Amino acid sequence: MSALLLNDKPGPVVQEIEQARTTTAVRRLDGPRNGILLTFISKAGVHLGGTDLTLADLHGTDLTLAHLSGADLHGADLHGSNLTQVDLIRATLTGANLTGTKLIHDYVYSANLRRAHLRGANLFDAKLALADLRGADLRGAIGKTVRQLEQETYLLKGLVLRNATPGAKYRRLFA
Repeated sequence: MSALLLNDKPGPVVQEIEQARTTTAVRRLDGPRNGILLTFISKAGVHLGGTDLTLADLHGTDLTLAHLSGADLHGADLHGSNLTQVDLIRATLTGANLTGTKLIHDYVYSANLRRAHLRGANLFDAKLALADLRGADLRGAIGKTVRQLEQETYLLKGLVLRNATPGAKYRRLFA
């Protein structure tokens, strides 16, 4: 049945089948194999927006240019991944491990990054407008100043920053 629908013109039904198949495959594979799968899917232009990738093992994955708007990556392991120019608008990354991840030129508007582990992450030119960073750990992160984070993000309550004192307000995060 899904083969017949996939041969039809792209539409919401085809997208739901793609998301379901991707979710099923990701849950069965380990990090490196998930990287191969998602890199292939991303480069094929498949939009993974809204896909349930909760608790997925995606460490070390190259998701450059992936479309993950609205995706659920709650608790996912993305440490050491390359998420350059990824669309994460309204994505859920609560408690996700993004340690050492490249989030360069990403669109992270209105994303939920509560309690996310962003230690050593590269946030250069990441668009974080209205992102929720409550309880996020940004120790050692680079590419944004504390002031930039205050101006761009929605909530910073409980944010963990290296040397975060009232006087550190305008220092780089890695200072």
